[in-house]
Amino acid sequence: MMQARQEKQQTAGDAWLQTISLLARAIRPGDRFNDLGRALAELLEADVVVVAERRGGHEVSTDHLDLLTLTTRNDTALKQYDDRNHRLQGTLYEHILQHGRGTFDLNRSPPLPDADLKGVRPLVCGVGCPVITAPDTDHSDALICVLFGRRLTERESQEVITLLDVLTGMIASEINRMHAERWLKRARHYAEEGMQHSPVAMLITNRSGRIRQSNHAFRDLSGYFARDIMNWDVQYFFPDPEQELIEQCLDQLLSRQATHLNIESRILDWKYQTIEIDLDCYSLLDDDGEVRNIVFQLEDITARKQADRQIDRLLKSIELSPVATVITDHNAIIEYVNPRFNELTGFSNSESIGQKTNINSSGKTPRATYEAMWARILEGREWQGELLNRRKDGSHYWARTIIFPIIDQQGRITNFVSLQEDISEARRLSLKLEYEATHDQLTGLINRREFQRRLEQAIDEARVDEVTHALCFLDLDRFKVINDTSGHMAGDMVLRRIGHVLQEHIRANDTVARVGGDEFALILRHCDIQKAAAICDQVRRTVAGLSFPWDDQVFSVGLSAGLAVIDGQLTDTVELFKQVDAACYGAKDAGKNRVIIYSPGNRRLQQYREQSQWVPRLEHALAQRRFVLFAQPIYPLQQETALPHYEVLLRLRGDDGTLILPGEFLPTAERFGLAPRVDRMVFDGLYRFLTENASVAARAGAFSINLSGASISEPGLLRHIISTISRGNLPPELLQFEITETAAVTNINQARHFMQQLRGIGSRVVLDDFGRGLSSFAYLKNLPVDMLKIDGLFVREILEDRTDHTMVRMINELAHSLGMETIAEFIETAPVMDSLRQLGIDYGQGYHMARPAAITELIGRPHCPS
Repeated sequence: MMQARQEKQQTAGDAWLQTISLLARAIRPGDRFNDLGRALAELLEADVVVVAERRGGHEVSTDHLDLLTLTTRNDTALKQYDDRNHRLQGTLYEHILQHGRGTFDLNRSPPLPDADLKGVRPLVCGVGCPVITAPDTDHSDALICVLFGRRLTERESQEVITLLDVLTGMIASEINRMHAERWLKRARHYAEEGMQHSPVAMLITNRSGRIRQSNHAFRDLSGYFARDIMNWDVQYFFPDPEQELIEQCLDQLLSRQATHLNIESRILDWKYQTIEIDLDCYSLLDDDGEVRNIVFQLEDITARKQADRQIDRLLKSIELSPVATVITDHNAIIEYVNPRFNELTGFSNSESIGQKTNINSSGKTPRATYEAMWARILEGREWQGELLNRRKDGSHYWARTIIFPIIDQQGRITNFVSLQEDISEARRLSLKLEYEATHDQLTGLINRREFQRRLEQAIDEARVDEVTHALCFLDLDRFKVINDTSGHMAGDMVLRRIGHVLQEHIRANDTVARVGGDEFALILRHCDIQKAAAICDQVRRTVAGLSFPWDDQVFSVGLSAGLAVIDGQLTDTVELFKQVDAACYGAKDAGKNRVIIYSPGNRRLQQYREQSQWVPRLEHALAQRRFVLFAQPIYPLQQETALPHYEVLLRLRGDDGTLILPGEFLPTAERFGLAPRVDRMVFDGLYRFLTENASVAARAGAFSINLSGASISEPGLLRHIISTISRGNLPPELLQFEITETAAVTNINQARHFMQQLRGIGSRVVLDDFGRGLSSFAYLKNLPVDMLKIDGLFVREILEDRTDHTMVRMINELAHSLGMETIAEFIETAPVMDSLRQLGIDYGQGYHMARPAAITELIGRPHCPS
């Protein structure tokens, strides 16, 4: 066949034996396929020898091939391609696997198209045999192929096929051995990796308790790395009281008294901190059934133990809880009550346990409430509500109640738990707050906010039912004289008496309100304009005939009134107020103490309507910057070393140089939409002042700027404030923004957004006049507020009025529970200040502490109480 081989062989049988013997000697363990390829290439004078296996073997059929060796005779391209993935389609090797052994023309069946055959002469002929690796099958999963750069004779081809056929068994055996080694290596690797990556901390020791392995979870648990604790005695990790127990476990496992033990124990981590663990110990046996290793599995149960202890504390806390707690069975029969329930209801344990929960029902809670409650809790859901309950002595109390079912693993209700909190006092205060939210506290009349709501109702009724109502606006004449000469207390006395007179002269379905300092308004329902004028004139004459003695003086006042029709033609409250404002101003301008009916044809009234007294003056003042900034200190009551705050106030400089108080022009600014411009002017003026006077800014805790309700709804103002603060050099927390409670509640969504944006840049928000207009404490938790300014009406008489004292205390406690600070205004005496300090109020403001002064006076003088 080939000259070198012919010289070595005498007979065909001897030649094959010699060839196989040569191949066997040439193959070395660990590199068998490369050695086989090299030996075959040399023996057969072949150019290339290929041994390959279908990717996936006999378990998975794929169209790719893994090369086990690709060897050339001269070693110029000798390589092993275990990591290469070759396509089978259209190659010689696909043909061999499909059709079996044979000699092939490489022009028809090319070799691997992507094999690296650099340095090999062109190949023209190939001889190949499939290799069956799977036992008991005839499926070919591998092949051996010899490639030549010359044509073979028929005899040479047959001899090569015979030789390759003999070698296929050896190749199949080697492939299976290789797979077995890989599987064993992989299995060991997976076992080791499984231990290392197990979420359960593990240690493996020898029979003497010396550590041989530890995993990552043990490192995370203890802080010790595997390399550092190799050969350590496992008992090192256990505190002294536990070591004897561990030694007993080892003895039982080694003596085969047990193969698995579970105990609760403790270990010490690398910081000598104690960790409570659930410990599983079990033995590993060798082939002879002897204990070879001990495995320790450690689960950190510190959190669970802490939870158990917390449950114990919870049970104790229920006993000591200030909330009345009742636990019943699934039939609502009481099984447990805590001491607070006994105290709240007067029923003892023996009188409660075993009874139905209606033992303390008052009989006054609507039946529908109970039906809704039972429907909800029987569905497995929690119910919350307020119930009027009865004590043992027959008295009643309101309870905020939460009832929820206890459900077992099968989804069955086993118990009910009821939590009751006595809210009788809170409800009383809530009703008071609800009243105060809609009423003026001085006169008892409804306030402007509630009046606005009722006016809108009257307008809707006039439009829908085609009826006529009347709106009357009343302004007191000469009232300012009383305030200026005798003070606010005298003025308050007058306002209260006027309010009483108004209530006496209106009909049952009419509405009277105090809408401003000395301004009142009436809604006269189902009343034509002439009858309304008669009612108003009667009120005017009554008021004009009153006398008001005060400190050896006797005062009298008059009423100037404006009237307007409410009918289906008018749907805008703003337009209505403009009409009655114009009519009322016309009454004052005509000599006061009279009633004027608004008429669109009255040129003079129309002029009053279009040009209100203050609108042009305010416009001029804004253009000429005639406003002056004042500041009133707000001093800390609890931390005397803390820096004072300041409320920024406003004055208007008149044409004659006098300073006009904001009460005279701000209501008009708000009414005619000028308030946002005024607020922007105040903000810009303050920011400019603080920027130019850094020493003032450094000695103050914060400066508060008042914002009107209209400003809250003005996105342009908000953008301007945020932009100025963000670009400037002043710390955002130096600026606080005061928003009245009424404005916040009236524009709740805009107020919340406005507050959130200001707090987002670091400024703080103060809720002003808290307690006057809020109908429910629920509003407070929905507003992002930093400080509450308690309405001065509660502060003034805190020493004389027990209700005011309670209100201030509860508002302060509520604010602190929500993480807010409190400010009390209208502090006019030292005893009031001392009382507020004892109640825990954080800051105080009032004439006793300091009067407002021009903000420029802060330059160069220390910030301390006078």
